[in-house]
Amino acid sequence: MRVSNTCVRRGSRVISMRLDISLDNVTRRFATIAALRDVTLRIGSGERVVVLGPSGSGKTTLLRLIAGLERVSAGVVTVGDRRNADAHALANEVAMVFQNLALFPHLTARQNIVLGLKVRRLPRAEIEQRTSEVATMLSIDGLLGRMPHELSAGERQRVALARALVKHPAVLLLDEAFANLDTHLRAELRLELKRLHEAHRMTLVCVTHDLVEATILGERIAVLNAGMLEQFDTPGRMLDEPKSAFVKRFLTLPDMPELARRLAAPASAYD
Repeated sequence: MRVSNTCVRRGSRVISMRLDISLDNVTRRFATIAALRDVTLRIGSGERVVVLGPSGSGKTTLLRLIAGLERVSAGVVTVGDRRNADAHALANEVAMVFQNLALFPHLTARQNIVLGLKVRRLPRAEIEQRTSEVATMLSIDGLLGRMPHELSAGERQRVALARALVKHPAVLLLDEAFANLDTHLRAELRLELKRLHEAHRMTLVCVTHDLVEATILGERIAVLNAGMLEQFDTPGRMLDEPKSAFVKRFLTLPDMPELARRLAAPASAYD
């Protein structure tokens, strides 16, 4: 039985259907500044894409356009069959985790996770089932009664991911979501995210400025520079065949030896 244009019900469980994302000649201006300029990009259903670039390159703007939090100045953003839709129209299909996590400080972890489901007036039993499933998945079962200030950085990150995943999104957007975590936690959560993606095959778009993180998470990488798309390719091809002088310079940053080592290693070494 179909329950929305992007979900189907299998028994008691709702499974997200896949959604393509496309940007066609998209420009976003703020006053006289063009945060994005004539960007064309196609992201396939269930694909794992990383948006990479220096600060101010337009990464967050691109993510916010996909989420419907910003409106295009020119061009078309399409998510599934929705063109230039706003965040309200995309609320059931798209979930976003912000860099600052945006947890409500006066709500417990559980209340933060279920708030969106209550707004949608889902039955209490379904809310409880979804919350239990995602809490178990992310190993936060024993933390649901705590306030955000009582949680570690990694625990707050898991709560923010749970709040997104409990919606059963077809598209998950991460805006530098691991940027404030230490190296060990970042590595742990990157692997956890890959496992979640393999299990649910939602379309995943992750913004970072970290080369190594991009190659671990991304099946393809989009490199932005000053609002323009420099290259969209697999990590290996981008490394072997940079399409511009900027991409070539960007891929010779200090992280490069580690990046090359990871690309050369068998996939199982990092899975």
